[in-house]
Amino acid sequence: MIRMTCLAGALALAATSALANPPDNDLGLAGVSFDQDDRTEARKAMDEQAQRPARGGELSSTIYIKTQERLAKSFEQPIRDKIGETTSE
Repeated sequence: MIRMTCLAGALALAATSALANPPDNDLGLAGVSFDQDDRTEARKAMDEQAQRPARGGELSSTIYIKTQERLAKSFEQPIRDKIGETTSE
């Protein structure tokens, strides 16, 4: 009879401790997601690139300014009608 009482008490303690801690809802596979990702492939690639640090650092201000000047000059030239035709004089 004493054994039955001890066993019932142990079961009651185990049940209350199991109910006190809610189970984790994240029991799936690690790194697997079934949520639909509506981003385009280009957006995914840009997001991944933005998360990684730059390898060479930023451009110097001189290189950046020269690049912007060359880009501005390219818009001053007319657009060619044919690829083989040159517009520079």
